Amino acid sequence: AMRVMGLVQWRDGNGTLHPVYGMTVQVRDDETVGSELVREMVTGSDGQYDTGTFNHDDGFGAGNPDIFVRFRTNNGAIDVEDGCFACGTYQSDSAIREEFPGGTIVENFTCGNTGTGPACSVLTGLTWISVYARDLAGGNFLDRIRADWPGDTGSSNYACTPSCRINVQPGDRFDWDVLHHEYGHYVMDEFDFEDNPGGEHFIN
Repeated sequence: AMRVMGLVQWRDGNGTLHPVYGMTVQVRDDETVGSELVREMVTGSDGQYDTGTFNHDDGFGAGNPDIFVRFRTNNGAIDVEDGCFACGTYQSDSAIREEFPGGTIVENFTCGNTGTGPACSVLTGLTWISVYARDLAGGNFLDRIRADWPGDTGSSNYACTPSCRINVQPGDRFDWDVLHHEYGHYVMDEFDFEDNPGGEHFIN
């Protein structure tokens, strides 16, 4: 039997740590080719995850499993992806615990405030607003929406050309008011609240 648990945090521009809300955490068993998904969950608003106790073996005669943890910037409502073509969802893998005999694994993860780390801030900010929208809508999430970061540098925006997504310009990685604003455009579009042509708008 084994249990995997930990804390996922993101570091802001001042170096302060915050919990990552909505990070997908996968417990995987490394194989000769690829890996097997063993457990999957999403971090809570406190950044914590915990599989509870479960059983897993590597099959008859294969020895003990080779366990590692994969952290991905998506959940059922939000998918934060690299803005480049076909780069996909951000992810990071822990070290592999080869021939793990069982017991508890504590695997914490911290997203930095440079490089690709701020994608965790974007995920957390958008997860919070998607949960708020869910609560206002009677408990139903809107369909999962993709957010590109770092997106186009001109402005953060919501657009549906060709598919609907939120573009987060590089400098808005910690600006949750901007993230919430752009998600608001998505809400308006989904519920057809207003015939909003979009375009440039800002508060100077």
